[in-house]
Amino acid sequence: MRLWLKECGKVLSTIPYWVCIAAIALMYVTQYQEDNQLISQPVPNQESYGMHYVENPEIIMPAAVNELVYEVIRNQYISYPIGFYKEVVLNERKQAEIVEQLNMLVDREFNLIDAEQIGATLQLADTVTYDHFKKVMKQVDKLIGGGSKYSESYLLKNFGHVEMTYEDAFASYNAIMQKDKISGAYARVFVDYIGIMLGILPVFIAVALSLKDSKKGIQEVIYTRKISSVRLVLTRYMAIIIMIIIPILLVACYETMHLQSLYDVVNYDQFAFVKYSLGWLMPTVLVVTALGMLLTEWTGTAIAIIVQGVWWFVSMFMGIAQIDGGYGRFVLSPRHNKLGNTELYLEQFNSLVMNRGFYTIFAFLLLGCTVWIYEKKRRGMHSVKEWVIQKRANYKNEY
Repeated sequence: MRLWLKECGKVLSTIPYWVCIAAIALMYVTQYQEDNQLISQPVPNQESYGMHYVENPEIIMPAAVNELVYEVIRNQYISYPIGFYKEVVLNERKQAEIVEQLNMLVDREFNLIDAEQIGATLQLADTVTYDHFKKVMKQVDKLIGGGSKYSESYLLKNFGHVEMTYEDAFASYNAIMQKDKISGAYARVFVDYIGIMLGILPVFIAVALSLKDSKKGIQEVIYTRKISSVRLVLTRYMAIIIMIIIPILLVACYETMHLQSLYDVVNYDQFAFVKYSLGWLMPTVLVVTALGMLLTEWTGTAIAIIVQGVWWFVSMFMGIAQIDGGYGRFVLSPRHNKLGNTELYLEQFNSLVMNRGFYTIFAFLLLGCTVWIYEKKRRGMHSVKEWVIQKRANYKNEY
């Protein structure tokens, strides 16, 4: 316990920790609090009830086919392979393959010679099933290079966007009240915003602590002690994790009480914010911290910040396709930036559990590697930085 409290004190003494806390607080105040509003029951004959996504084949298939025809004619396909906008121009062979796939869906033969004339009259064939349509779209997306409008991730978001009816709006409201018990809907938006910060900032704390010990020569003293490498690494790891998660839980508890004061209802989940904070955010903190500790111990440098920065940046852009909900298996910080979408959350819950479970397991694998490297260093192994310095010194001595 004394060692753990000492490590907690070290965390508190680092500037990156307070930067992390400030960034979380800023995100909470300027984004979460600013964006959220009270949920009111819809009434009949409103001017608009908003938009939502509906996986209705009768809506999605014709719209996707029309868009594909338009892009084929122009030979200009918009895609987001890793979240970045890209315009793809295909060669003749791939264009011909796209046309071949398109002809599996339309009511008459399409060709590139009379593309504009034929394209204006093309319609979806009556015999096309939704399963067959999705298989064709998957192949089209592959030919374009991935991340196109026709990929599994973007298909619904691009072509299933329709206006909500009063019945739709009332069903959404009822799901928030009954299934989310109000606080669950807000908690998802809360962890969405906080998760953006936690995908990058904990690595700075892990790197700062390891490099600080190295500069002060503390590691050499620790290496000579009898305490096990497992205990040393795990103690620091848990100190970082707990010192990050405690402020988040405090904010979660405050938001729980604040929301409850706004809604005079009995059916309210008082533990939603805490549950989402632990189940949704904790795996992100675990894996980012573990990667930071591993790379810093192995290399003796701050390269973990660059590696994590690239991973975080790519993951954020990949998450744009699922910003309203729908959780990719390997997205570092799952997104849900819309108040509600309860049914989508419940449909995708298993994917979310798999994602969070994967990163939790991966984090402890990284931690195990860190323990192994730490033990090797106690027995005389050099970090990458020390090895390079020694090699340079030997080279100078020889010549």
